[in-house]
Amino acid sequence: MRSIIINSKERIVSEVDIDGKLETLQEKVGGLIDPVYLGFEGTDRHCCYVNDEGLLNNPQHFFMFKDGHQPLAGNGVILSDDGEGGDAPATLPLEWVKDRVAFMDLQQVREWAAHEDHAISFFVGEPEAAAEAKGHSAEAEITDAKASTREYSRWTGEEPGADQSPSTSPGGGQGQKH
Repeated sequence: MRSIIINSKERIVSEVDIDGKLETLQEKVGGLIDPVYLGFEGTDRHCCYVNDEGLLNNPQHFFMFKDGHQPLAGNGVILSDDGEGGDAPATLPLEWVKDRVAFMDLQQVREWAAHEDHAISFFVGEPEAAAEAKGHSAEAEITDAKASTREYSRWTGEEPGADQSPSTSPGGGQGQKH
C-alpha cells in the first residue's frame, strides 16, 4: 500500500510501500498511533498517523503541516481512508506533501510555542508558565484561555478536545487504532 513517510530526524518526505498493518504503522512512528487530520482538509480523507505518546518521549525532531494546528513529534505516515473505517493507499502527490511539511528541531518548536496563542499552555496545564512568559498574571492567562475556548467553540460548534470521528470531521478524532 502506497504511504508517504515523514522522517523528522532525517528531514525527508518519501513514498514507501507498506502492508498497512497496525504493527507496521506503530513501528514507523515508534509507538501507539494517533491519526491527525488537520492540515489535510479537502484531500479525500487523508490523515497522518503519528506517535500518540510522541511528546512524552523527550522529542528532539518535529514536523508541522501548512494549515496544521501544531508541530508533531517524531515521524508520520500518511494514508487515506477507504470510506469504511479502514486505511487505503495515499493518493496525494509526493511533491504536494513536501511543499506542506516544515521540519523543526526542539528550539524551533519552543520559538513557535512562544509566539502562539497563550491558550496552548493553558490547555496543557501550564497557565502559570504561559503567564510568566508574557508578563501576565495566572488569573489573566486563565481568563484569556477561556475566552479562546469560547471562540474555538463558536467557530467549530464543538468543545476543544471533543472526540470526533473522521467521517464527520476532517479535523476530528483521537486514534481508533492502538
